[in-house]
Parts: sequence; structure tokens; C-alpha cells
Amino acid sequence: MRKQPPELQFLDILSQRTKLTAEEQRKLTVLRRGYQGEVELDQLVELFYPHPEMIMDDLTLSYSGQIVQIDKLLAVEQTLFVIDCKNYHGNYDFKNGSWFRNNKVLPHNILDQLDRACDTVLRIFQDNGVLLNVQGVIFFSDPNANISFQQPSKHLVKFCGEMVPWLKQIEHNATQGPQSLGWKRVLQNYRIPALFPEYDCDEQRFVQKGLCCPRCFHFKWQEQRFSFICSTCGFVEIKEIGYVRTICDYGVLHFTKDIQRQHVYMFLGPDYKETYLKLMLRQHFIPGKRGHYLNQKEKFDYWFADQTDYFARVQQRIDWHK
Repeated sequence: MRKQPPELQFLDILSQRTKLTAEEQRKLTVLRRGYQGEVELDQLVELFYPHPEMIMDDLTLSYSGQIVQIDKLLAVEQTLFVIDCKNYHGNYDFKNGSWFRNNKVLPHNILDQLDRACDTVLRIFQDNGVLLNVQGVIFFSDPNANISFQQPSKHLVKFCGEMVPWLKQIEHNATQGPQSLGWKRVLQNYRIPALFPEYDCDEQRFVQKGLCCPRCFHFKWQEQRFSFICSTCGFVEIKEIGYVRTICDYGVLHFTKDIQRQHVYMFLGPDYKETYLKLMLRQHFIPGKRGHYLNQKEKFDYWFADQTDYFARVQQRIDWHK
């Protein structure tokens, strides 16, 4: 499962609890669109190039003082394809070495990120004796975008309707993939955690307290013995999941800090029970110094991805009060 990047998780949860600034809203829109395109690319590759041993996803690499982010790596024969996904809307033209959007020149070159990624991977391979060619691929995932290249690109350019035929073509050569998967081990040595925003949520900023309904994003609930029922949409959530999910939300918003029991209790607000919060922290989170717990800085679905079956069984308690 491809995770949302940390900044998208942060802005997504922040938007549920407070009004974003214009710049935050712009970033959230761009990040959501980009993530959607990456997920669509993952789905295509899974269907038409079913060789996970020759794929790496969502890498952040640090090499020689430079940090690059890569959407997807795909190996076939003696070539490693570095794929950059762009879910752009509107009209784009590449001419005279510059990019234009709706006939206005852009301040940055769309291909710069892919240039840096390919160069970094190639230099890492050269330093470590990995004999693979490196080829950039830029994939425009929106079928309605109008993108024109009026000069050739050194990278392969694939539009929405071209990706499946290309994947089918290279899939025929999959049995001739690299004899060794050493390239994965080499890159893993340069891999670093995904980058976080520069700042977390200011403690002085207003954020709505309580449990946020994951369906309608409202905050009013009717409390039952084992569950909460959303007063707006009727969604039913077991208390254990609601508390744990909200603790994770706190961790995402305050990613520079530990999970602190007293701060989480204030984040929940006076309508919730501190004794139950203590129980959930002891049961599900790794303790640190007194009243502190390890902050994994991820949404509930990512933080507890390895406990999906457990929480599915927990959610079945919605019938206990009947």
C-alpha cells in the first residue's frame, strides 16, 4: 500500500479540524492530485507488470548532499526505469527548454525532478559497481490534460493511454530481468525516511477538539457502551478504534513531538474519558518517559497496518449493545 506523503497526511488531518490558509489549501489540492496519480500508476503496474521483485516504490534517497524523491523504479533486462508521475490538469507545452502552462512560462522545469533522480541513481550505481542503464520515464496520468512536447526529451514520455501498451511490451522481457537484485540492496543503503513539512501544528492554533467522524468529518457523537454513533451521518465506530485513531491524528499534527498523554487528552476535549485514554495508550503505543509514547507520525491505517485483522474484529463489537 502506497502511503500518503507526510505533508499530505498533515494537511489532510489539519483540514478536518481547522480552516486552512490559502497556501495550505493550494498545497493540499496539489498533493492530493499527485497522490491520486501515483496510486493509479501503482494499479496499472500491478495489473500489467506483475513482478514486484523488480519494483521499488516511493523512495527518498540521500546521496552526496542531495535528496531526491522517486515515485517508482521498475527493472527489466539491463535497464532500470525511473518513473515520475504527473497528474497535471490543463494545457502544458515544452518548447525552447521551458515549460508553459496556458501559454504562461512556468518558473520551474517539470523535468528537473526526474533529471536529478536519474542522475543520482546512476551515480550511486557507478559508485557501487551496479551495471544497469538508467532511463527516465515521465507519465502524465490525467487523460484530459493537453500536454505538448515541441522539442524532444531525453526521457520517455507516456500519456495515460500509452502506459498500458508500454507495460505489456516490457512485460514480455520480464524473464530477462537483472540476474541479481543487488541494485535494490544498494539503493536501500541510501534510502532515508520521507520528508516532513518544515513545521508541525502550532500549539496556539485553533483546532477542533474531539473525535472526527471518518465518514462525514463532523464531531458530534452519541455515546453507547462500546461505541460512538455519529449524530450527523449515523456512522458507528467502536470506542477503542475511535480513541486510537484520534491519538494517531494527534501524532500526525504534532510530528516533532512525542505522544504525550496530557496533550492528547486536551486534544480530545472534556467529553472523553482520561482513564480510557490511558488504557488505549498502554495497550497500543510504545512507552517512553513518564506520560510519553513513541510517535510514529502516521495516520491510523498506516500506523496499524499490521493489525488490520485485529481492528476488524474489534469493529464487530458494534453489535454488542443490541
